[in-house]
Amino acid sequence: MEVKKVKTHEAVETNRGYVAFEYGPVVYCLEEADNGNIDHIMINQQSEGVAEFRPDAFGGVAVLHLDANVISVNGGDVSSAAGKVMAIPYYTWNHRGKGSMAVWLPGKIESVRIKPE
Repeated sequence: MEVKKVKTHEAVETNRGYVAFEYGPVVYCLEEADNGNIDHIMINQQSEGVAEFRPDAFGGVAVLHLDANVISVNGGDVSSAAGKVMAIPYYTWNHRGKGSMAVWLPGKIESVRIKPE
């Protein structure tokens, strides 16, 4: 199977510039438990994702490692750093306590909705 990047149709105004990822027939998401504040993550446009089988995760699932820019807000200063984030199968989210989740991920800086920390 291959990791597939899906782009939002341009007619969907609220998701312009966003992407989602699939691995085979499974849709993936970012979860706060793995990635911290997911509202401050922008997926690198060139990221294709790398799948890794994790027998220790949710009884054994493939996770995706994606290239991203993690945005930090400190007072009035905003910065970003390149890094990796981990996506899990959508059906497994919310099994580790409360936290935010996203399937559609910003792929352009203008799509990031920065919230104060």
